[in-house]
Amino acid sequence: MLFVWRDRLLAIYVMQKILDIFLPMPRPPHNPLHLHAGDMVRLRSGGPKMTVIAISSNGYIHCKWFDGLVLNQGRFAPSTIEVNPTDKPSKSRQNP
Repeated sequence: MLFVWRDRLLAIYVMQKILDIFLPMPRPPHNPLHLHAGDMVRLRSGGPKMTVIAISSNGYIHCKWFDGLVLNQGRFAPSTIEVNPTDKPSKSRQNP
């Protein structure tokens, strides 16, 4: 009985190693600015302050901002965004 369980565990271990080789875990989104949801950013060309909502798997930054009373949203390439250094970082980015 012990040998049967040992053989089964060995088979499971080998299958897991094979799966790790051929089906690697997905990588996190490319995030060169190290942004997190809630961070304040601005377009390099100027404009209103925007709040980061999410980072897509292809690296685009999803933001929302107000234009008067109208809520707008958009998707921007990281090269078009600058982090506003005068704003406080989100809680997830503060050092303990």
